Amino acid sequence: MAAEIALFDLGHVVLDWDPARLYAKIIDTPQERQMFLADICNMAWHTRHDAGASFAENAVDLIRQYPQYETEILAWGRRWMEMFDGYVEGTAELIRRLDARQVPLYALTNMPADPWDEMLQEFEILRRFRDVIVSGRIGLIKPGTE
Repeated sequence: MAAEIALFDLGHVVLDWDPARLYAKIIDTPQERQMFLADICNMAWHTRHDAGASFAENAVDLIRQYPQYETEILAWGRRWMEMFDGYVEGTAELIRRLDARQVPLYALTNMPADPWDEMLQEFEILRRFRDVIVSGRIGLIKPGTE
């Protein structure tokens, strides 16, 4: 049976994204880096980006709470692309093969709106999708209870 469409998630499926990749360049000790990513710039905080908050507005309260980490907090948005290491192995080739067979390609992702245009420039494979639903652009994350 041939696929009628293909629907992909982006983070950890198509794109190799890991904030620790960036923060390994910024915070020297593994213990401090782990604490920072668990307690300060953690996934609960980042989910607000995915839901539509800009990097700048979401950083304000966190910097107020942790002024000693202002540079590190701001790096989340300013150095966003350094969290990526290309594509998850095998997925870009799969997408290319499906595209060559003219299978309609779609994607959805919990991702901030701020860097989306830059990501389209950086990751050629994203331009093969007919449409991508970016949570930060629509203000709704998956999975939702709405």
